[in-house]
Amino acid sequence: MHTESARPSVCGIVAAIVVLSLSACGPGSESGESLAAKVKTAETLIPADARLAEIYERSCRVCHVSPDSGAPLAGDTSAWKARFVQGTDTLVDHVRDGFKAMPPHGQCFDCSDDDLRHLTLFMAREREQ
Repeated sequence: MHTESARPSVCGIVAAIVVLSLSACGPGSESGESLAAKVKTAETLIPADARLAEIYERSCRVCHVSPDSGAPLAGDTSAWKARFVQGTDTLVDHVRDGFKAMPPHGQCFDCSDDDLRHLTLFMAREREQ
């Protein structure tokens, strides 16, 4: 007769720790929205303008839908809010010039500052100010 152990597996324990760590420390923990929900939102967003959508798909999306990248998730207004405290112009300067883990131009070397501004505002769900 085979009986299953009531002890959780090591993999299960490690997975639980990772999930709890991400939910406690990850982006948006202060708003109560789960990381999974924020990722799902980020994965579904796309700019309405076809040209910007193409740029977003090839240059921005890879980092801004992945919580492991360290980039603020597209649509995660709480993660973007602290960045906008610096002002939109400073934020666009950081995108253009590179800042911390953000590569220069976000790997979009054919993007104008105006493109970078519109894409940043789109990901942050902000309106032009």
